[in-house]
This record gives sequence, C-alpha cells and structure tokens, in this order.
Amino acid sequence: MNNKTKTLLLLPLVLLLLCVIAAKSIPFKHSLSETESQILDFVSSDLKIHDKTKTRKVKHMKGPFNFTTAPKHIPKAKVSYIDYNENILSLIVVGDSDRMAIINGQVVKEGDSLKGMKIQKIEPKRVLVKNKTAKWLYLEKTQ
Repeated sequence: MNNKTKTLLLLPLVLLLLCVIAAKSIPFKHSLSETESQILDFVSSDLKIHDKTKTRKVKHMKGPFNFTTAPKHIPKAKVSYIDYNENILSLIVVGDSDRMAIINGQVVKEGDSLKGMKIQKIEPKRVLVKNKTAKWLYLEKTQ
C-alpha cells in the first residue's frame, strides 16, 4: 500500500476522533424544565388505587314515564286508510353516517327498494325515488 491509500483509510478515523474531542469540549446546558423534572421524578408506587365499591341494586326503578298503568277508558279507534298509489313521506332522518326516511309507513335507506321503487337519494327535506321515472317526494307539501 502506498502512502496515499493509507492516508485515505486513516482519514475517517482521525475525523471521527476530532469530532468526539470537539463534542466533549463544548459545554452543553443540561437544564430541564419544571414539567420535565416532574416527569423524571415520577414513581408509579406513589399512586393510590382505591378499591372498587359495590353499587346498590334497585329492583323497581321508576322513570319519567309510567307505562304500567293503562287508561281506564279506551275510545274506539278511528280507522283511516292510506292511498298507496300516492307515496307519503312521513319522516326524514339525516345523520353523519346514515340517511333514513319513512315512506308509506316503512323505514327505508338510500339504495333500498319499496313497492318497485328504488330510493336514490335522501336529503333533509326531500327523497328521490325512481321507478320508470325519477320523482321527488317532499316532506312538506308544496303548492
């Protein structure tokens, strides 16, 4: 090996040695903030863990509504018939992930089928249904 090759092989080692010496001679501040010091001083054995306590069981709990008592006199119900030739939109629920509607008394979602109609789109005030033609059903009747 000639001197040039020896120098090239030793040069990285010499540079590394010089970097280590320079790093040790530079004074670094070793101060931590108050929060960092508290985190380092944390000891998990100082935590107090309380025993579980049993809760009281209640057999008869009354809620805001009393469903157990029936009315004394039940009037005769009036029967009304719905014309299903005209689709009746009763309710629309639009949430973050789901969109549902009640059409002709049945709960439907986008993509469902109802009496040969496909529910294309549900919006807050209307529903698009498609049979042979597309038709909007409105929640409020428009004149």
